[in-house]
Amino acid sequence: MTRGVSPNHELQKARISAAMKGRVITWGDKITAATKGRPGKRLPIAERFWPKVARRGPDDCWEWQGAVDTTGYGVMSRPGGVGESRKVYAHRVSRELDAGPIPTGYDVMHRCDDRRCVNPRHLTVGIRLDNVRDMWSKGRAVTRHVTHCKHGHEFTPDNTYVAVTGRRQCRACARIRAAAHRASRAA
Repeated sequence: MTRGVSPNHELQKARISAAMKGRVITWGDKITAATKGRPGKRLPIAERFWPKVARRGPDDCWEWQGAVDTTGYGVMSRPGGVGESRKVYAHRVSRELDAGPIPTGYDVMHRCDDRRCVNPRHLTVGIRLDNVRDMWSKGRAVTRHVTHCKHGHEFTPDNTYVAVTGRRQCRACARIRAAAHRASRAA
């Protein structure tokens, strides 16, 4: 079994090289071949993104091989403010690299329902309501098993609508609330 190079090996080499040139490198600096040991430099996001993707055929899912959050979505960091970074979802990065910026307030949805998939052909952009309707149509809703509202009305197609928030709402309850509101305004 071959042993890999110690992670500190590259840092030590960079320190020696920097010391010879009069620079100081600290432990927090990123040392990569592309940055050539220059402190504070990071690879462009595309160069950090694509090596973490297991590409297959054009119509197959391309699985994210990097970090995954607790909900199963691929994540990576993107530079934020000065000395900061922020977490971004890998499928959003994939869509941005393929088609440009995602409009504010829009979601990136998976056609394939694989949370780790970053194939741009499997990703579409839509509002939250589109994403919720897609989830409901495919039977992935967490509350799908709930058959009645909290006041006892059955969730039937005629008695149910999806609110802007993405939640199922009971039409009978909405009518009762509207009537009570009209009555309070008339009084």
